[in-house]
Amino acid sequence: MKRILLLGLLTIAGASSTAILSGQVTPRGTNQVAERQTSMTPDQIILEEYKAVRAEIVLCLQSRVTIVSLGFAAIGVLLTGGVFALTRDDPHWLVSAIIIGFGLTMTSLYALDVWIGETQRLARASYHNCYLELKINRLFPPAVVPLEWEEKIRSDDAHYKSVIPFDKGAPRIFLVVSVISAVSGLSILLWGARNHHVVVGLLSAPSVIALLLLIWGVLARVEQLKALDTIWYTRPC
Repeated sequence: MKRILLLGLLTIAGASSTAILSGQVTPRGTNQVAERQTSMTPDQIILEEYKAVRAEIVLCLQSRVTIVSLGFAAIGVLLTGGVFALTRDDPHWLVSAIIIGFGLTMTSLYALDVWIGETQRLARASYHNCYLELKINRLFPPAVVPLEWEEKIRSDDAHYKSVIPFDKGAPRIFLVVSVISAVSGLSILLWGARNHHVVVGLLSAPSVIALLLLIWGVLARVEQLKALDTIWYTRPC
């Protein structure tokens, strides 16, 4: 009986000590974190944001390379399938026309659209980091320039620009592939249906409309690529 009472008293004492300690330590830990956060100077806060945006820029650069690689891999697979369907002993010209004319064309345009999206994200991050550089540089004397990576690219320093790679690596080859594959797919379709005049007559008007839409889409993407080049000349203020 005495042992049971002793164990009960020890349990109650341990619980009370834990509650007291948690009540003392938790607020102190929270206060220490808050003090550390509020003790950061304005330049440190800006620098943390600058590093986060810089990491996003690096991620965008890596994503663009991955998109181009996967795009070419998908084009190679589709092209192989389309040629195989056309060159077998019993040619499936309709399957080949669909794979090359539609699948290959849409894959090329989709890969380019994804690449453009990542480049727009990259340009936005670069523009914002240029703004942060100007913001943090104003906190220091004019003779001290802590950050100038993005600002230097937009400057008029011809010598500096001559030693840096300029971002002219837009994969316009995807536009060329989309046009060639669309024309090739249409040619295969008309060749396969050459003995079916009714089919050729029914496909003529939709084919012309599809080609016009494709040309319009290609020209629109060319304008998007031109607009992306101008972002590297734009300065926040």
